[in-house]
Amino acid sequence: MPALHPIEIFAVLFLLAYVVLAARESRWCWPVSIIGVVLYSIQAIKVQLYGEIPLQLYYVLVSVYAWFAWKGKKGGKGKGLAVSRMNSRQWLLFLGSGAALTLVYGYFLAHIVESAQFLGWENAPRYLPPSAYPYADAFTTAFSFLATWLQARKKIENWLIWLFVDSVYIALWSLRGGYFFALLSLLYLGLSVYGYLEWQKSLKQKAL
Repeated sequence: MPALHPIEIFAVLFLLAYVVLAARESRWCWPVSIIGVVLYSIQAIKVQLYGEIPLQLYYVLVSVYAWFAWKGKKGGKGKGLAVSRMNSRQWLLFLGSGAALTLVYGYFLAHIVESAQFLGWENAPRYLPPSAYPYADAFTTAFSFLATWLQARKKIENWLIWLFVDSVYIALWSLRGGYFFALLSLLYLGLSVYGYLEWQKSLKQKAL
């Protein structure tokens, strides 16, 4: 394993803290998330996973939204929005949107150099290497995009979706030499189980 850059180390620490806080329904997970995704974006650019960049910008916007959505009348943890489940219609919309986004965004990433040249950047092949694993990159981007929104809305199924997404991330980062982020994704698998169980407790308390 190559030497780790301090940015990579701090990105992992902040992103781990974000998931732990989210599992505990602490709204402080969102400002912690913003710091983590900024650091993460730097590493994604370095290993040519360009599909990650718009996703990280989206994370920042959702983090701002969720900071207020999770706020109770007196602040505190998660009292502004209760944990709930998705219905059948929401599942169909989620899966259809995820598949469509993966195909469209994957095609764009697979032709990112040509797209840049079409927009007038003639020297794109010199400065913009081809996207690595465009459709796998698009899959993680699309479903992370949707899962993050479900998390912001406190839909418990977001944790199950992260199990699949993080499994792909493990392979994707390993293939690009981002072993520390691959390890982060592996830890996320365990934290997703933890988050699901914690939110399930909230659902049971709500039902009482």
